[in-house]
Amino acid sequence: MALWRCNGCYSGRKVLYHNKYFSYGRCHETQRAMSLTYIMCSDTISSTLTNIFYELCQHPEIYQQLRKELDLTITPNNQFSESDLTDCKLLDGIINETLRMHPPIPSGPMRVTPPEGLFVDNMYIPGNTNISVCPTIVENGM
Repeated sequence: MALWRCNGCYSGRKVLYHNKYFSYGRCHETQRAMSLTYIMCSDTISSTLTNIFYELCQHPEIYQQLRKELDLTITPNNQFSESDLTDCKLLDGIINETLRMHPPIPSGPMRVTPPEGLFVDNMYIPGNTNISVCPTIVENGM
């Protein structure tokens, strides 16, 4: 840990840095990073939860099975821990299937083809080309 001055806002406030990539402290850089992280996480989580509830409404028999699984996991005083939920195989399957059917992000990670290029399904892609694949198309076989 090292103590540095904030160079971004020129306020001269001292900011405690854990490493050179992320700072702990109350300067505009940290607040901006925390806000961006909050927005990114809340958007993907909210769309995933929305799709989970949508799919459970479309399949009430699965909802009933999930209810039974959770009733066995949660104690009578509504207490449970993360380790209790790791044993819920149906819940895990529902989350994974929802992420497969309704990915919360529209595009996959970017990759660069090797310098010599490559063939994908008899199609040549030149070297050093940025490529990405849409997860919805890959996962749903469109």
